[in-house]
Amino acid sequence: MINYEFKLPVGDLASRSRAIGERKKIEELLKKDEHILVNCGEVLSISESYADEIFGVLTVQRGFDFLLENLTIVNAKKHVLQSIASVIDRRNQESSKKAQMN
Repeated sequence: MINYEFKLPVGDLASRSRAIGERKKIEELLKKDEHILVNCGEVLSISESYADEIFGVLTVQRGFDFLLENLTIVNAKKHVLQSIASVIDRRNQESSKKAQMN
């Protein structure tokens, strides 16, 4: 597996529609069996909707364990990392509840 650094855009990230393009780029790298280092070094803030569109959707699509094994978030400010972690945790809990119901 190869490490690949993927940089999120600079600034305040808030649009779900803009996050779709970033998620699709990450998905393509994951298809190539890349380990992705998501560099958040220039992210000033990230909205829940932006974080959910990337990290939440990937959690639902691929699963929590897959995300832990194949994505590493680097250089994130504490509040950015907390927002991302919150979205991943929420989506993981939702998936777990659905699995228990089936």
